[in-house]
Amino acid sequence: VQGGNTRQGSHELLKTYLDTLYAPAVATASYYANTMAGNGSTANRIVYYTNQPTNSPNSQFTVANSSVNGLSITINVAGVYSFAASFDTSTQHVGLSLNASSLTTGIQALAAGEILAMAYCAGVGFAQQVCITRRFAVNDIIRPHTDGAVVSGASRNNFICEKVG
Repeated sequence: VQGGNTRQGSHELLKTYLDTLYAPAVATASYYANTMAGNGSTANRIVYYTNQPTNSPNSQFTVANSSVNGLSITINVAGVYSFAASFDTSTQHVGLSLNASSLTTGIQALAAGEILAMAYCAGVGFAQQVCITRRFAVNDIIRPHTDGAVVSGASRNNFICEKVG
């Protein structure tokens, strides 16, 4: 081939393609809360937290965290989000719900389409973590949802949300 080394050009093209294909996800918005305070008084199956060391939703999502309605994340910009929650509670079902129709119903009794992830805590000291990464639409509402779980080790209960794509 006239004008250069085809082999070297092919390697550079392949490297560029693979770098693009496997580029690391970078969080453009982030929220982290820990120290579970209990469940909301009205939304009595939705967890709320007392400590929010990272609260940078950057208009990608809206955070509401109160002792009345618990914690909720409302998606403002469609995209790929990652959620994780750790629970150290009494013997209960715990997890993440999506657009739950009832905030006073245990997560295990919700419709299948309302459960993003669910686990069962076998008792105090048997911590569980649930997580999901997927595409969410505008106005989707994600919540840490329980079966009315009682806090065991408050500081070992946490929640994180990040927009990754």
